[in-house]
Amino acid sequence: MIVHGGGEAVCLEAAPLDYNVIWAEGGILAHSNHFTIPHQKIKDHLPAMYPNTLTRYHRARKLISLERGNITVDTFKRVLTDHFDYPFSICWHAEPTGKSGSQLQTNASMIFEIRERKLHVAMGPPCLNAYAVIDCTDIMPPT
Repeated sequence: MIVHGGGEAVCLEAAPLDYNVIWAEGGILAHSNHFTIPHQKIKDHLPAMYPNTLTRYHRARKLISLERGNITVDTFKRVLTDHFDYPFSICWHAEPTGKSGSQLQTNASMIFEIRERKLHVAMGPPCLNAYAVIDCTDIMPPT
């Protein structure tokens, strides 16, 4: 995802041979780990392996949309720590039974306040780890 202080945001879905460009719809832009736009040169195998990517995408758009016009850093923290469909939630946790063959989880979470030049970072699942705030004005002075 790429954002600009002037209010534009875009998501690039990249594959080895091609890409999709996704612009915000109605002021909302969300992304999970699958391609959301069909493309003849891109074969997306992820939803067959991890169908929760579809649920997580829908859930993120829904939660962000509920706060349209009043979106804050706390909005994103609520979205990124959401546990709908646990353990395969936006805040993804390893399966308690360990039966899946691969134990996946959210290992970090980041929120960037572009105008304020602040980066909020949670190392590990954000529901279990506080967001540290890093002031980035020295490396990204305001324009």
